[in-house]
Amino acid sequence: MTFPLDTAAVTHGIQLAIAPVFLLTAVSGMIGAVAGRLARIIDRARKVEDRALESTDQAFLKRAYAELAELRVRGFLKPISTLRRSLRSVDIDTKEEEAAAFERSDVTAVPAAGVIGEAMIALVLGASMVEKFGGDSLGEMRRNFDGYWRQLHEY
Repeated sequence: MTFPLDTAAVTHGIQLAIAPVFLLTAVSGMIGAVAGRLARIIDRARKVEDRALESTDQAFLKRAYAELAELRVRGFLKPISTLRRSLRSVDIDTKEEEAAAFERSDVTAVPAAGVIGEAMIALVLGASMVEKFGGDSLGEMRRNFDGYWRQLHEY
C-alpha cells in the first residue's frame, strides 16, 4: 500500500524538528563565548583596580582609569577572544597531564551565527516556496514560479 507524499508536510516536519537544535546550538555557543570574554574582562579590571589602589603615582592612576573605561566598552562588545596560551589538560590514553592544543577562535560570533541564520532562512524560504508555488516536482514548481514572475512584470 502506497501513501501519497505531501512535500509541504515533510518540509514542515523537518523544519520543526531541526529549528530548536539550530537555535539551542547558536544560543549556547554565544553564551559560552560571552561568559568567557566577560570573565577575562573582569579579571583584568580587578588586577588594574588592585594596582591603582596601591599606587600614588598620578600618571599611572590616569592610565589605569583610562584602561578601566576601555574595559567597560569591551564588556559591551564581547567578541570571542583567543587564548594565547594552552590550558592544562589530560591525555585520555596515557592519563598524563598535558597542555591542550592552542587554537585560534573567531574574533566575533557573527559569522558562526550567520551560518545558522542562513540555514534557518533557507528552510523557511523553501517551505514558503512549496506553499506558494506547489507542484509535484521542482520543474513544476519552477513553471509556477515563472508564471507568477511574468504576472508581476505584466502588472
